[in-house]
Amino acid sequence: MPQRVFSTNTSPLPFLEGEKIIFSAKPHPLFALLLIILILIAGGITLFLLWISQIWLYTENLLPGWVLFVFIIGVFLFVSFLVFLYWLNTKYILTSQRVQTETGIIAKKTIGIALDNIQNLKSEISFWGRIFNFGTITIEPAGLETKIVFANIPNPKKRISEIRKAIP
Repeated sequence: MPQRVFSTNTSPLPFLEGEKIIFSAKPHPLFALLLIILILIAGGITLFLLWISQIWLYTENLLPGWVLFVFIIGVFLFVSFLVFLYWLNTKYILTSQRVQTETGIIAKKTIGIALDNIQNLKSEISFWGRIFNFGTITIEPAGLETKIVFANIPNPKKRISEIRKAIP
């Protein structure tokens, strides 16, 4: 029976004796950046529409107009911060014995599949993925309904070849 060792900062699951990390990756930072930019643009458009509609004139009895604007700016900045934290806390890991993904800001969700159980690998690279070198890798295990998705991972061709080489 393999002896367990302590987990590391890279992986919350305990490593087996002799297990080595082949790669550890995050989603492409372009996705988090684009999503944050879109959220901030939506916030700007919302503020602009509120400004030209002069909505603060109707809410003056309930709260001052500047409070409404500060609240809306705060909401859009908070959502942008959550997107950044989600990107920061998403990890894709390939070791010599398994693949795993870890997601979550407060509660962590870790899914791991032993390399012996991998039945199918699927790679999707979009038009933008070909330009900026990112894609999605789906790893399907034999006999299980759970699959691992490495969404928007940088260098998908290199990563899928590393996974194929690691499969016994």
